[in-house]
Formats: sequence, structure tokens, C-alpha cells
Amino acid sequence: MSALARYLALTRLGGESPALALLRSPLWPLIVAVLTQVFEGSSRRVASSEFYEYLDRTLVAVRDAGAEVSGNAQSYVRTWVDAGWMLRRPGTAATGETLEPTQSALVVVDFLESLQTPRRGLTVSRVETLTRQLEDLARDTDPSVQGRLAALTRERDRIDAAIARVQAGDLELVDSEQVGEKISEIIRGADDIPADFARVRAEFDSLNQDLRRRLLDQDGARGDVLDAVFGGVDLIGDSEAGRSFSSFYSVLLDPERSASVDTWIDDILSRPQVADLPPSARRALREVFAEMETAGAEVNGVLTSLSRSLRHFVTTDAYVEHRQMLALIRSARSGAAEASRSRAVRPTSQMQVPLRRVGMSVRSVGALRLRNPGEERVAREVSRNKAGTADLQALTALVRASEIDEGELRAHVDDVVARLGPSSIGTVLREHPATQGVASVVGLLNLAITTRARPPTGETDAAETISWTNGSETTLSARIPTLVFTADRLREENQ
Repeated sequence: MSALARYLALTRLGGESPALALLRSPLWPLIVAVLTQVFEGSSRRVASSEFYEYLDRTLVAVRDAGAEVSGNAQSYVRTWVDAGWMLRRPGTAATGETLEPTQSALVVVDFLESLQTPRRGLTVSRVETLTRQLEDLARDTDPSVQGRLAALTRERDRIDAAIARVQAGDLELVDSEQVGEKISEIIRGADDIPADFARVRAEFDSLNQDLRRRLLDQDGARGDVLDAVFGGVDLIGDSEAGRSFSSFYSVLLDPERSASVDTWIDDILSRPQVADLPPSARRALREVFAEMETAGAEVNGVLTSLSRSLRHFVTTDAYVEHRQMLALIRSARSGAAEASRSRAVRPTSQMQVPLRRVGMSVRSVGALRLRNPGEERVAREVSRNKAGTADLQALTALVRASEIDEGELRAHVDDVVARLGPSSIGTVLREHPATQGVASVVGLLNLAITTRARPPTGETDAAETISWTNGSETTLSARIPTLVFTADRLREENQ
């Protein structure tokens, strides 16, 4: 590629890349700081309400620090989604709307982190890793039986020599510096995984949109998609991206591999050579595969939901309605294009397309009345009332009028039953008149139900008339079922 061709390609990339647009943004420090803190360099999803709350707090702190940032969290998120730095997903009824970073945003976050904390590339561990990978690749691509046997023989001799040294007690342990280099290589190798997960999700979304466009195509190119879907083919899962991710995810979730990895990590972190390892590196090593498994599960959920959504789109004939809508839109565009090419068309010209009157009335802008904020102001001064003294007896009366005094009613029932034996509600009210009017009657009925009071023996339909006095000193009466309180029922309820 010549310098001119590369210049043109980079110019086009500068206008199309969301990552470069993020670096050109005047607020890129705020955007990168928020994305790094919330998503921690991963492609996980976060509830939009949680993200809005955190961003609003951050905006307040940034303004207090002297920076000039305007707007609220919702406006910033809307801008970042439109720019391609975040993805907004509807979520479910339980989770609600979610937000997640795009691949471009994760690439920028990783790039800026590498500028802040440069990584050492000239390490013994890297040379050994590259050498071992080259040796494995040379062996695995050798079609010669003799070459493959020679490579395996060398590997066996190396292992036999290592076994002999260990049996002789010659243990060669790596020092703390080499351990740190190897752990850094492991963590660095996993740094690109979140951006890859975001890229795979974007590929799935793009494939889903492409399949739906083919279904809506008016030229008949939708037949193969329909046949495949009705034939039970998972077009998204069977795509190149889908097969690649499925293979990766199956290996990632292998239970034997997971158990071995956990054991290896525990063994490494228990060695004396890692005693000085920073806590951040320890945490990153422990979470390196856990984060991949979590992100992989999210991507797998996206893959499954998109496949089901496409099948539902086809089997419910929803695509037929979309095709009809698309045909109407294309027809309207065609009519508008034809009208725009004709210079003889005037506002008063007769048109072939009939216009149906809609229910919206057209009014002059001058007829609109602007809202005056001053009308909402209070013209007179706010009056201040002096604080008074509350009457304790009046407050007590209000409480008694609003709440049933169950303790008083319980004491009345216990007193009557102890003196007179089994007694009905009417007997209790004759011995202790209702101090709260009808509220006392309701309370006694509720107490009878709670203590499982029963009608007199052999009189299941028995009823009695009770009376009480209300607040205006008027005597009222009512006919209620005869329910008898007994001492044993009261004791059982107390226990």
C-alpha cells in the first residue's frame, strides 16, 4: 500500500471510527473515567438507572472541581449511544433497560490504560511463550511422520531429564520477578477479551438486522432465509461468528478445565514468590476466567434471544406486516421523488394522490399563547402562624377515635369471664359499656373470631341484640350472632 493509499484509508477511518471520535471529544477524560469505573474494563451490562445515578454524582463532583460540564446524565448517555460508545438494550421486565460499552469504547479504555501504565514487553516470559508456540506450531503442521516423531522424542527427552532432576532433589524455582512477569503476561493476554465479546455481540446484532432486511426484501431474496428458518436452521448460531463463539464458550465452560484452573490459581497465590504481588494483580488473576465466563454467558444469552426473536418474527408472520409497511413507505417516497422532478407542481395544483383529512387542526403560530412563569409566583407574603400548645387529652381522644383499644377490650372480656363464666359479646357490653362506640363492638367481634368463640351448644343460629352510645350520646343497637367467650379458648389464644 502506498503512502497516498494509506493516507486516504486513515482519513476515511478518522471519519468513521467511533474510537477516534471518542479521543477527539472535548469530554473524553470524563467519558473514559466513567466507563472505566462503572464497567471495570469489561463488556458487562449495567442497569441504566444505576448508571444514571452514578453519572449524576460524577457530574456534580466534576463541576465542584472547576470543570465546565452542562446537562444531566440522560442527555450524556443519549449522546454517547448515538456516537457508538455505548449500547442501550431494553432488557427484561425484571432488569429493565441496560447499558454496556461498545468495542470501540473498550479499545480506547485499554489504549489509555496502557499509556498510563506502560507494560514491559522485553521479558523472559514473553520470549519463552513465543518460542513454545512456534515449536508447537512447527510440530503440529509437520506432515512428515519422521519429523513428528523426532519432535515428540525431543519433548520426551526433555521431560525425562526434568523428572530425573526432580527425583534427584534438584528443584529449580523461578524467582519473584519471573513470577510477576508470567502473571502480567497471563493478565495481558486476557485484556483483549472484553473488546472481543463486545465485537461478537455487535456481529450478532448486525447479522440479525441483515437477516430481517433480507426477509423484507421485495426482490424475492427472502426465500432462502424463510426456508432455513422453517427448516429448523439457526442462522445466527450457525454463522461464522456463532460457530466460533460456541466453540470458545464450550471450552470455557468445560468443568474439568475450570476445576484445574481454580486449583492452579490457588496454588500460585499460595507460593512465597508471590508474597509481594500487588492486591490488584492478585484480584485480576483470580477473576481472569470468572469475568470471561460471566461475559460469555451474557453473549450466549444474546445469541439465544436473537435466534428466538428471528424465529418468532417469521413464524408469527410479523414480517408480512413489516413488508406491507415497507411497500407503503417506498410508494410514498416514489411519489415524492416524482413530484420533486416536476417543476410545474404548485401548491394549488390538482394532485392525482388523494389526501385524507386527519384529525389535527391547523392554527396560526400567532394564536399560540406563551407561558408566563411570573403567573406562578405568589403575590402576597407568606403568613406565619404562631406555634400553639397541644392538648394531651384531645390528642388521646383522637387516638382512641382512630384506633381500637384492643387491650381494654381484652381486659373487659377476661373480667367478665372470670366473674360470670362463659359470656357472649352482649354480656360483656352490659358489664362494660362500649367506650369507643361502634369501634368497641367491631373490636369484640374481631376478638371473638381470634379466640375462636363459638355459639351456645345446640344453638348454631343463635343471635342477640346489643346496644351502644355514639359520640352524640345517641343509643344505637344491632343484631349480631351469639358468640360465647370461654376461659379455655382465651388461655389458648394467649399461649
